Amino acid sequence: SSDNLSDERDDLRSSEFRYHALKVAEEAVRKSEAVLRAVTENTPDWLFLLDENLRVQFMNRPFGQNRPEIVLGRAFLDFVPQEFRASMEDTYRKALATGVPARLELRKPNPEGIPGNFEHRIMPVIESGVVRALTVAVTDVTERKRAENELRAQVRILETMREGVVL
Repeated sequence: SSDNLSDERDDLRSSEFRYHALKVAEEAVRKSEAVLRAVTENTPDWLFLLDENLRVQFMNRPFGQNRPEIVLGRAFLDFVPQEFRASMEDTYRKALATGVPARLELRKPNPEGIPGNFEHRIMPVIESGVVRALTVAVTDVTERKRAENELRAQVRILETMREGVVL
């Protein structure tokens, strides 16, 4: 009767409201994903998300021959020169165990095979108080290191010149 009709209308309104809320939420997710994609694709850094086993879950762009489709799901350290693996693994595992961010710098070949300096900034991903993953931002700091070394050399020259001047 009229009570049933009223209940059906309420159910219909409730369904329409849920449908509209779902569409609004889906649009918000699409916009959020677009922003995230724009940020990760346009940063000069290489960004990685590593799981608890140091396997690559996300990579924002290729590094030389290492393309995301090759790297995803594989051990991050498999793509690091052998001589750096042990120390890197220690640093990464310590960040996983303690939840404390870490940083390291390596001198290794860049994607073109030319020696370069790379800074790794390692940030734990903490969910409900437990470290679940690591985000890693790798920056090519070769030019910065070159400028720092040049500046140090200039300071040494000036200090040597100053020592030779008698006032």
